[in-house]
Amino acid sequence: DWGGPLPHRPAEDSAFAVARFYQRGGSFQNYYMYFGGTNFARTAGGPLQITSYDYDAPVNEYGFLRQPKWGHLKDLHTAIKLCEPALIAVDGSPQYVKLGSMQEAHVYSNGKVQTNRSMTGNGLICSAFLANIDEHKYASVWIFGKSYNLPPWSVSILPDCENVAFNTARVGAQTSIFTFESGSPSHSSRHKPSLLLPGVHGSYFSGTWWTSKEIFGTWGGESFATQGILEHLNVTKDTSDYLWYTTSVNISDEDVRFWSSKGDLPALKIDQIRDVARVFVNGELAGSQVGHWVSLKQPVQFVQGLNKLTLLSEIVGLQNYGAFLEKDGAGFRGQVKLTGLPNGDIDLTHSVWTYQVKHWNFQPHLLLLCSHFDAGVQTLH
Repeated sequence: DWGGPLPHRPAEDSAFAVARFYQRGGSFQNYYMYFGGTNFARTAGGPLQITSYDYDAPVNEYGFLRQPKWGHLKDLHTAIKLCEPALIAVDGSPQYVKLGSMQEAHVYSNGKVQTNRSMTGNGLICSAFLANIDEHKYASVWIFGKSYNLPPWSVSILPDCENVAFNTARVGAQTSIFTFESGSPSHSSRHKPSLLLPGVHGSYFSGTWWTSKEIFGTWGGESFATQGILEHLNVTKDTSDYLWYTTSVNISDEDVRFWSSKGDLPALKIDQIRDVARVFVNGELAGSQVGHWVSLKQPVQFVQGLNKLTLLSEIVGLQNYGAFLEKDGAGFRGQVKLTGLPNGDIDLTHSVWTYQVKHWNFQPHLLLLCSHFDAGVQTLH
């Protein structure tokens, strides 16, 4: 979840789990994840899900090897591959040997193995896995006529039932440290603000930051008008978290005098909003409400004549679990009305509203020009 700790599993523990799987008779290992990824744009689900799907994988979401995990698991599977003749020679379960209170061995062979004797010259195909499941103490075990020292929480792999080819707690792979630095595009790739931000007044470029004055309400050719309050997702088709609603309200001189005499303001009421609603009157922010299907009551300052009332619906992720999640919806529910008028409330629910999908500055070319990362890798031997 967003703000939660990043998952991390040591290479030694990952290797231990895989080795134990094969030791106890496993035949097909699945990694989740082996190659980390990124849930771009709106594919992360929600609510409030991070976009990274890296999960401390051996290959990270940028395509770089995460050392020593990648190298350590590669060495593990190389050792397991050496055991292949013995692994496939067993018809049934491997031979089990108790080596201590928290130590055990599993022996794969094409015949009965005398585990208290050396395997040299006996002609059998044989591989063994020696495990110490004590999390804190080293253990010395006796098998195949010799002693083996096992680190805590580890598995030693003996492809020939004699020599240790790999131990999960002993990392021989290189270690790398990744550093990520954010920076600006090179000087030659920088564009003038007039080219990057066409048609936006008040835009400027300073150092490595681009800024622009946000255009609110309806501004583009994709806007449309219809009667009634439409459901957010049905309009945006899940292409944006943002949907603008705009209508006009005519205020008389009598209304203004009424509010002045009472020293009060009218209020906009919406039965339910999700997740964020912002109210603008004549281009100025009047207020906001945050919550999951909560009511909104916002005092508004009108002037005599025609006033532009604009609502911005913002969703923060979509539900991706639970019953009837597809019916949860987004935007506004119930009545939208103005209260506190001298002649009674005005129901705006069935008024003509003009709709505009998303913010102006959510444009792909802006993201490409303004986002630039350099990755460096330092190898420790």
